[in-house]
Amino acid sequence: MKRFKPLVLAPIAAFALALTGCVTPPPPPSDVAHIKLEQVDSSVVRVERLWLAREEGRLFAVGDVSKNLGADDTTRTHLDVVLLDANGVTLRETSVQFEPRQIPRAHRMHGHSRFHVLLDPLPPNVVRIEVRAHEGAH
Repeated sequence: MKRFKPLVLAPIAAFALALTGCVTPPPPPSDVAHIKLEQVDSSVVRVERLWLAREEGRLFAVGDVSKNLGADDTTRTHLDVVLLDANGVTLRETSVQFEPRQIPRAHRMHGHSRFHVLLDPLPPNVVRIEVRAHEGAH
């Protein structure tokens, strides 16, 4: 059996690490790091990534969604962003669209869409944020 030389494996390992870095969401701002983020998929759409980000001092929930295998039409799907307290009580719920509405299928891969929703002013007792994919009207 032929052995690979370490110099051959190094670029492959670096490439693999670069790809995994693209998949990991950035860490949250320190003042909201205690908030738990949960993703709830639908039969059509999967919430791939979810993170909190500050832009010009304002807090946003940002993420990516993809089309489930076998799903064709994603235009009737939306996302509910739900802010919850420690008892599971809904403090605020916002419906948001992802763009593009019809998630494209990239060559043999899943296409992605992005959502971006303003959370400010954030209620002071938020401990969990859920992003729920949901078909049909609200």
